[in-house]
Amino acid sequence: IVGGTLIQLCMDKSVSAQSMAQAIEAHPNEWSVTDGKGRYPLQLLCLNATVSPDVLVAFLDGCPEAARTADGNGLYPIHSLCQNPAVTPELLSAFLARCPVAGAQ
Repeated sequence: IVGGTLIQLCMDKSVSAQSMAQAIEAHPNEWSVTDGKGRYPLQLLCLNATVSPDVLVAFLDGCPEAARTADGNGLYPIHSLCQNPAVTPELLSAFLARCPVAGAQ
């Protein structure tokens, strides 16, 4: 990832689906690196107020296992998405379409 980490990219307010897909392809194991609070990149992306369904799908297509990984507090990315004040039905649908089991968490 040029100039940063997947965590930084997930918090970037102007992240694109193309840059997300490229980052995951170049660094396929970085999805499992946590920030200082024990959160995974997908959780941070789900909390990003400007995340689009396309960016979320790009992440999930590259790292589907990330949706089924809880942080140290037992929270899954679906919880983070639901905590996002800017969440839309389209975001929830995009997430659940890629990871239907995540909705059962």
